[in-house]
Amino acid sequence: MQALAMPSMAISFAIPAIAGQNFGGRLPERVADTLKQALALELVLMAFVVAACQLWAPIPVRWFTSDPHAIEAGVTC
Repeated sequence: MQALAMPSMAISFAIPAIAGQNFGGRLPERVADTLKQALALELVLMAFVVAACQLWAPIPVRWFTSDPHAIEAGVTC
């Protein structure tokens, strides 16, 4: 789970620095634009991750077990 969220966290940690520099430079329109673009990027990225997890759920479960009952339980939970 943490590996799937890592790209999103990288974006989230970069945003305050970019927005803060623009805030310090007295450029409020760039602060707002930075936050809007970051939100859009985060939404697209995490929507892709959720879709991939829903569509291809059995693949990572098979990395840990070959038991069909365990795979079924891991995919449906």
